[in-house]
Amino acid sequence: RELGYLHGEAVALDKLSLAVGLNGDPIRAIDAVLRAARIFEDLEDYDNLSRIYGGYGYGVKRRDMDNANKYMRMGISIAEKHDIRQNLTTLYDNYGILKILEEQADSAHYYYTRALDMKRDLKDSTGIPYSLNKLAELAADHGQFDKAFEYLAESDMIRNLEEGEYGRAENMVHRADVNKDMKDYDTAIQYYNLALEKGKTLDFPYLVQFCYQQIAEIYEMTENYSAALEHQKQYMEYKEKELNSDRQEKIAELEIAYETERKDREISEKNMA
Repeated sequence: RELGYLHGEAVALDKLSLAVGLNGDPIRAIDAVLRAARIFEDLEDYDNLSRIYGGYGYGVKRRDMDNANKYMRMGISIAEKHDIRQNLTTLYDNYGILKILEEQADSAHYYYTRALDMKRDLKDSTGIPYSLNKLAELAADHGQFDKAFEYLAESDMIRNLEEGEYGRAENMVHRADVNKDMKDYDTAIQYYNLALEKGKTLDFPYLVQFCYQQIAEIYEMTENYSAALEHQKQYMEYKEKELNSDRQEKIAELEIAYETERKDREISEKNMA
C-alpha cells in the first residue's frame, strides 16, 4: 500500500483473509477478501477476482454454506463471463463438493462432469483423474459400481503415465473405497494395505493414517475386534509420531532462528563498538 502497488496489496489482502479466517475471525476475513476483490475489479484482473471469490466460498463451506454458495457462484459467474477456463475447472470441481455436502448428488454430478469436459479440452492430464475419481466416488455412493470402476480405470491409465507415485497411491485408496462400499471387504483391505505401504515410502502421512483408520473400521464392522484394535493403535501411533516429528522440526527451526538472530546482534554490537 505504501508503494502504491495495488496488485500486491490485493494479493496480501487475499492471503490475510485466509489467515484470519483459519484463525476463527470470519468478519475480518470477509472484510479482507472484499477489499482484495474491489482492487482486482478496479484493475480488471478477473482471473484473480474469480479465483479469490471461489477460494473464499470453498473455504467457509463447513461453517457458512449460504456464503459458500454465494461467493462460489460469484467466482463461477466472473470466470464464465471472461472465459477463464483454467479457473473454471477448479471452481466447478469445488462447487460439486458443496453440492455433495448439501446432499444434491445430481448437481454435484453436473459440475464434476462440466469440470471433466473442460479439462479434456485443455488436455489437463493432472486434473482429469481428480474429476474421474470424484465421479467414481459419486457413482459408488449410488450403487453404480460398474460405472465407478469405469471411471477409475480411465483415471488409472492417466496416473500410470505420471512420473511420480502420489497419484497412483491415491487411486489405490479410491479403489479400496469403492470395494468397501460394495462390502467386498477383503479386496478393500488389500488395496488399503498397498496404499499405506506406498504412502510410507512416499512419506505421505495423511494417506497412511487414513488407510489404517479405514482398515480398523472394516475389522470393527466385521466384528474382528482384535484386528480393529491393532490397526487403530497403528493409526494413533503413526499420527502421534507425525505430530512429534512436526513439533521437533518446528522447535529446531525456532532454535536456529534464535541463534542466527543472536549472532547477528552480537556482530552488530561489535561493529558499533
